Parts: sequence; C-alpha cells; structure tokens
Amino acid sequence: MFQTRSLSTVLVASLGLAAGLAIFSSQNVSAAPEKPCTGTISDADAKENAGLAKVKEACASGGKDAAKKVMNELSKKAGLKCESCHKDNGPTYATKDNALSDFKTKLGK
Repeated sequence: MFQTRSLSTVLVASLGLAAGLAIFSSQNVSAAPEKPCTGTISDADAKENAGLAKVKEACASGGKDAAKKVMNELSKKAGLKCESCHKDNGPTYATKDNALSDFKTKLGK
C-alpha cells in the first residue's frame, strides 16, 4: 500500500540534508592561524635563504605564533636577539632597516 507524506515532512528532511551537506562541504575554519602574520618575506628572499623559507612556511601554516617559534630557534643559532632586528616585541614585530641583511649575514644560506 502506498503512503503519502505531508509537505512538512519532506521540507524538514530537505533542510536536514542541506544543512548536513553544508557542514561537510565547508572549509575547515579552524585551520586558519589565530594570529596571521603581518610581515612579508619575498619569494626571492625565501628561495635565497633557507632560514627565511622556514619562517615564511611557518607563517603560512601557523601564523605569528609559529613564525615566532622558528625565529627564536634561528636567532639563538645566529646569536641575535629580537631587539637586534625588531623595533617592537609585539604585536606587529615591525622590523628595522638592518633586519634582512643581518638575518642573511648571520644565518648564511
């Protein structure tokens, strides 16, 4: 025997399906860094210097927190302090004019 369904049942089922598809097809918002980087490292500088490439990669994947961690590791190896290259210690971490040249010189390739 054939049963007919009410319009409201079909509507509720359709909305549930649409909501489920929206959740599963949406981008993963949690993958975006909480604090995105504001500085820029050119592709040419990243190609030329492995340290800068690591910083750029950390920036892209984990934002400021990840970049800061990598920078701290590299700075220790080079004997640099944050204040050597940065005008402030947050939140922007603006670099001084000598930052790029010092980074390349002290860390080499």
